[in-house]
Amino acid sequence: MVRGIGLIRCLQDLGNIVILQKNGTLVFLKNLGTLELGVLERRGILGKDKKPDTVSGIVLLLRGMNPSIVLEGVHQQVEALKHGILPPDVGLVRKRQSKHKIDRLRIRSQRAFAR
Repeated sequence: MVRGIGLIRCLQDLGNIVILQKNGTLVFLKNLGTLELGVLERRGILGKDKKPDTVSGIVLLLRGMNPSIVLEGVHQQVEALKHGILPPDVGLVRKRQSKHKIDRLRIRSQRAFAR
């Protein structure tokens, strides 16, 4: 299974991806087996507003990272998805917003350090 975003438009494009080079000989994905289109097996269900085909994502903050910077990066990526990659009839809805929690935490920690 291969997932990703890029310049792959058809199975032929996928087959022409170089997997490795050995002694000057290129090994393409198409050399490894038969390529065919298929569907990813559903492993659960998520629905919203009586629409069964919903996708959910979670962003995790790594220890030591600045939450404000990470959140800004997430917002930029969401806008890029909305205005370039996703079809016009597909939308993104933010379920929870952590910015107010981050701002409250920043205020509390500033007060604690001021003491």
